[in-house]
Amino acid sequence: MKTTLLLSLLMSALLSGAVAAETDLSPYQPLLERQQYRKLQQQLSAVPDFASQPQLQLLHYKSMLSLGEDEALEPLLEAQRKQYPADAELFYLSAANKFNLAQAGSLFSAPGRAKAGLALLQQAIALQPDEIKYQQALVSFYAAAPGIAGGDIDEANKVAEAIAKKDAVQGTLAKAKVLQQDDVKKALQLLKTAIEQQPQQAELLQSYATLLSMDKQHLQASSYHQQAAALFTEPGKQYESLYQVGRLAAVEGIEPDKGAQALSRFIEFFRDSDHPSYSWALLRLAQIQLKSQNKAAAEQTIAPLLAKEPAQKTLRNELKTFIKQLKG
Repeated sequence: MKTTLLLSLLMSALLSGAVAAETDLSPYQPLLERQQYRKLQQQLSAVPDFASQPQLQLLHYKSMLSLGEDEALEPLLEAQRKQYPADAELFYLSAANKFNLAQAGSLFSAPGRAKAGLALLQQAIALQPDEIKYQQALVSFYAAAPGIAGGDIDEANKVAEAIAKKDAVQGTLAKAKVLQQDDVKKALQLLKTAIEQQPQQAELLQSYATLLSMDKQHLQASSYHQQAAALFTEPGKQYESLYQVGRLAAVEGIEPDKGAQALSRFIEFFRDSDHPSYSWALLRLAQIQLKSQNKAAAEQTIAPLLAKEPAQKTLRNELKTFIKQLKG
């Protein structure tokens, strides 16, 4: 299973707004937007009747998923599904957790877990057939997963066509997901045509930017990410594009001043959060600062990373390399 598929499912599950009308989740919205999941768990645990409010429990499960507590989450989700068998969002979240477990598991267990996740996702769609995000997740799975785990390009195309009949923009995004598996150029052309017709659609711009970067067209990718960030009203997607502007500046040398500004905004918004890219954002900003001969600023930026060693091995390795450059 491809990492991009799992991350897509994870983020869409965490940022979902599907909640019961009788439950007021507004007090928790700022924590969700800033991905402060540990703080969210603390607040939820203090609610006296937490156990009797399924939507608050769902928020707790989403926080566990984001924090990588997949194994502990699995039995909780199974019990909750038995208690609330008509909750589509619960099945959707369960599917995302199964996909994460599949990726973390062995070669022997991964296909079975992936297929179990597929079944849960299909159940979510059966319960709420008009929810396009579930269908988008299904397209991602069919297009990216290997055949042994349930992947099927033909099925991906069928679902993408069905989405297109309901929503032209979402249909284009779905079709691009399928095309990019074998031909990024065709996916780029599809998105480019759609953008020419609807230049204010932020999701089209972001998807196009992502594929441009995959195609090594980094300058254009940065430009489209900037446009997308300016149009998005949803913080999660807006800051996703801002992070990419910063990453391209640090790694590819694209517009370092704009990249530094984008990363500074990202860091400020997600300060004290559990966002998986927060530590990376600190390193990327420091890299830009060092290239700009501002060693003092770079040292200050990475100070939090030196105070607490990052958990990600790739980040630790790149940080060690950067420290050598900083001292050189």
